[in-house]
Amino acid sequence: MKKLISLLLVLCMACMLIPAMAEDSAAGTWYLTEAIDDGVSVNPSAIGMSWTITLSDDGTAASVSITSDEKEEYTGTWTQDGATVTVTIDGSDAPFTFADGKLVLDMGDSSQLLFTQEAPGEAAAAGTGAAPSVGVAVAEVNPEAAVEDFNGVWTPKYAGVSGMVIDASLVGQEMPGVVLKDGALVFTGDSSITTAFGSKTLTLEYADGALSFSVSAGSMSLSIKAEMLQDGMMAVTFDVGMSLVLYMEKTGEAPESLEAPAA
Repeated sequence: MKKLISLLLVLCMACMLIPAMAEDSAAGTWYLTEAIDDGVSVNPSAIGMSWTITLSDDGTAASVSITSDEKEEYTGTWTQDGATVTVTIDGSDAPFTFADGKLVLDMGDSSQLLFTQEAPGEAAAAGTGAAPSVGVAVAEVNPEAAVEDFNGVWTPKYAGVSGMVIDASLVGQEMPGVVLKDGALVFTGDSSITTAFGSKTLTLEYADGALSFSVSAGSMSLSIKAEMLQDGMMAVTFDVGMSLVLYMEKTGEAPESLEAPAA
């Protein structure tokens, strides 16, 4: 969870940043298709973000970055010296590494931005036959849900990140499933959250149609809130100062004995 939030912050900072950014030429159009932070990968389109850099044969460069509510365009120049491509905009240089069909911008602190010449939508569709959903509409919360309505085995289908609901597969790391039985919760799967809690059963409090749990350790705190939606899905909000919402579908009945099933 901490790595995911850290990575989202890195991506937001990167898009706000003005790109201060016989051999093969790097000329062409490059798309931001992956961001890596301390080994954790995320697809930028998962949070409604895109960044395109065009390197023209005449040595000019153009950068276009788009977030959910803002578009920024800049022009400059670029040069290439072997595997080093330097993009210069407004007097600021950004050195990229050019290798294996990718442009890589090192952001420091084990963070990198990877650009390829395959548009993100094309890359997503290549392996599945269709691009994952971005901007999914979800049902309203059911404030009348009873405790027993939450019972079951739940699997993440969508994730709410930065105000946008997307396929959970786009987040870039494993998301936890849950098993709920009369207010008791166990995480399932191979996510970092599952690893942190292990097979521990959490007891959630029921109030106003929702289940909630909170824990603090020093200056850090985590709160979890589960709410039923009108269409029978369940929304689970994880809050550590920033929020991530997992929209889950019921994939099985809760067992009599609440133990995490094998991953």
